[in-house]
Amino acid sequence: MSVNRHLLGLIRRFGQADEPWLEAVRGEIGELIDDCKRGDWDGYGAEPIKPRSICMAIDYLDALSRGGVARPEVGCCPSGCVEIDWVGENGDARMILSFDPDDNGVACIYYSFLSERERHRGRVAL
Repeated sequence: MSVNRHLLGLIRRFGQADEPWLEAVRGEIGELIDDCKRGDWDGYGAEPIKPRSICMAIDYLDALSRGGVARPEVGCCPSGCVEIDWVGENGDARMILSFDPDDNGVACIYYSFLSERERHRGRVAL
C-alpha cells in the first residue's frame, strides 16, 4: 500500500520516529480487537470493530513506519473503524486518520488535520 503524498506531508509535521514503533502499535491494535470485538463495547451502542478496517490500518501503518514518521496513537471509533492519530507536542495540532471499509467495496481513509492556523479534511480512496 502506498501513502498519499498530501497525507504524508501533513503527518510529517509531527516529527520523525526516534525508534521503530510498528510492532508496539500492532500490539495495541491486538488489544483494540479484544476490547472492541463486541457491539456496545463503549456502553453507548458502538459497533464492533470492523475486520477490514483493522487490515487497512495495519497495511497503512506498515507503509508509514517505513517513512520514518512519528509514532501514532491507535483507537476505535463508535462506527467500528480503526483510527490513528498524532497530536503536536504542545497540543497545538492534531491529525486523525479513520479507516472505513465502505459497504460498497470502496475502502477510504477519512482524514482531519486541525491546528490554530490550518484545517484540512477529506477522504482518500484506497
